Amino acid sequence: MAMVWSVGAAVREQAVQEGPSSCGATAVLNVLRALGLGSATSADAVEQCVRTRLREQDALLPQYLLSRSVAGATHDQLLEGAEMASEGRVTGRFFSFYPDRAVDLIAWLAGWISKGAVPVATMNMQVAVPEGEEIPDAWHHQMIFGVGPEGIYMTNPLELMESHVVKRRLCSASLLLIREEDVLSHLPQVAGPCVLTEFQDHPAWRELDVVVSNKNTPKCWRNSAGLSASTGDKEILPTFQPVPFFKEHFGAFLLQSQRLQTSLFLPGNPRFGDGMSCDQHCKI
Repeated sequence: MAMVWSVGAAVREQAVQEGPSSCGATAVLNVLRALGLGSATSADAVEQCVRTRLREQDALLPQYLLSRSVAGATHDQLLEGAEMASEGRVTGRFFSFYPDRAVDLIAWLAGWISKGAVPVATMNMQVAVPEGEEIPDAWHHQMIFGVGPEGIYMTNPLELMESHVVKRRLCSASLLLIREEDVLSHLPQVAGPCVLTEFQDHPAWRELDVVVSNKNTPKCWRNSAGLSASTGDKEILPTFQPVPFFKEHFGAFLLQSQRLQTSLFLPGNPRFGDGMSCDQHCKI
């Protein structure tokens, strides 16, 4: 077992998300608290440093979908927000978990925690949805405060999650599914093609063929290949519009003083994909 906080300490110390799409800022605030810097940092100050982006609820469909693809905070915003809010005392790195990594996730996280790092997971909550539950419409940033034989201890909300569920949500393509009712409610009143011209040459948008027409059936806004998305053993009927989602999956944050005392972020360490790792528990 490796713990940043005990369960009792997590109950006392964790910050809980207060605003829409602000799970990233909440994760950063929890990181700062875990590193002993939270008492001098307010939630509002962290929010200003992270610069959470909101969904543009009143926009027409093209701009609405664009806003959904960047809503919340990217990994770069979390890294910059943590550094700014801590006045340069905290540094971090994020790593992609896609394509799927062959990793002993418990051992890998324990390795980071033993070196003084505080992990943050960015998970696709539309994957590994429990049977009978509604599919969420967002990804989620959560600080990890410990690991053990029972699983992975998460903040916001406080929960103990099985490692295989966390891994499936981490090892996900950067893709967000938008609910049918959200798509239809943002269609323009005038019928006709509605193309996301600003990103039509972006490879991620072009690959998904995100093109929407205003007609009276959900079939009209499936992509041209008749896409239906799959989340593990669940087949999602075409009531979702896929859009690219620009996020990495796992972050580790350290005090700068700890970074100087360890070689975690230096070249020559065991590699994790195209980034760094703290040990040999993970490989592509």
